[in-house]
Amino acid sequence: MVKLDMVEKWITDPDKISPEESEDEFLCNVCVAFEKRQGAAWSCLFVAAILDLVKSFSIQTFTRANFSQMFGTANISSNKKKDNLFDATPIAKYVDSVLAVIPQLINVACKMACIRAIGTRRIIEEVGRVKWNVARLSESSNHYVDLVCGRYAFIWKFLCTSAKLPTVVRQRVWEQLLAVGYTVFLEGFARVPLCTTEGRSLMSMDIASFEEGTNPMAIQEYMHEDDTPQPKKVTLHRGRRYVDTYIKVSYLPPEDVLDWIGSN
Repeated sequence: MVKLDMVEKWITDPDKISPEESEDEFLCNVCVAFEKRQGAAWSCLFVAAILDLVKSFSIQTFTRANFSQMFGTANISSNKKKDNLFDATPIAKYVDSVLAVIPQLINVACKMACIRAIGTRRIIEEVGRVKWNVARLSESSNHYVDLVCGRYAFIWKFLCTSAKLPTVVRQRVWEQLLAVGYTVFLEGFARVPLCTTEGRSLMSMDIASFEEGTNPMAIQEYMHEDDTPQPKKVTLHRGRRYVDTYIKVSYLPPEDVLDWIGSN
């Protein structure tokens, strides 16, 4: 469970590296905050389990037959659907609404923590610094992509080494990290004011390098260790192909671009 009185210690992010700390120390502090946020988000499942248990117990307890025995009233036969007295109470509706919203709450909280962990502002700034209105094709992707992939590897290694999050949760968090990463790249590309055809090709190359640099084997190579488990391969609904589609839309005529925007 979350200690709300301790939230102030991990709710803020370190904006940049201080003169007294190294890059690894900075990333370690980021990972510590990230792990606590994920733990806070996924602990909502414990709350849901308690509420579901209370609901099941109440449904079995608060029946007309039980009340008749408790208060000595006549046991009047009634419709089985109405025999459960708990479902008609406001607290039952509240419990149902909480159980329905908790999965969405966990998903949103997990995404927000991932957005802050990978340094989205820095990534978008790095994308903005690149000269996309180039006149010739590039032979390699931009250097900032390697830095992003290195940060992903550091986060995964920290989560596995700390082992405070269950394996299933770690894998789910990794999926969210990748999904958020592609979204951030798309946001950065969308903010580029001027871009040539060669620049669009470079964007596609960056996305391909990000996909390659975050696959299980590449993460293992970044960590330089064999004992840290690899993340499982992830298939995303809005991954590289989705971002590539946005990049290639710029080649289409204006009418087709409007049709694509309407359908997406």
